[in-house]
Amino acid sequence: MIQSDLARLLDVGKVTIGGLIDRLEASGHVERRADPVDRRIKRVFITDRGYEVIDKMRSVGRDLNVVILKGIPLDQVHVAEEVMHRMKDNLRERLGPIKDPGPLDGE
Repeated sequence: MIQSDLARLLDVGKVTIGGLIDRLEASGHVERRADPVDRRIKRVFITDRGYEVIDKMRSVGRDLNVVILKGIPLDQVHVAEEVMHRMKDNLRERLGPIKDPGPLDGE
């Protein structure tokens, strides 16, 4: 995936995602590779180390969901998800497009 697509997917600015990818690359969780067709584009790939972290996060997430959702019927969980999505959409509509503030001090 290219950085701009990832930024759009995560609803963050390009500078913000660039800094995050820099840190993930430095820690060995992702790597950037030149696009085979357009050398100006760098694609971001998850490394084996990154996939290990993702697997761990999924496991912890599943365990946590069992605890948080205990006793809540599935139909109520779905309603809560719909309400939260609507709230997010309302905020997006009110705030407008995200403006990337650029790097924070010390980055």
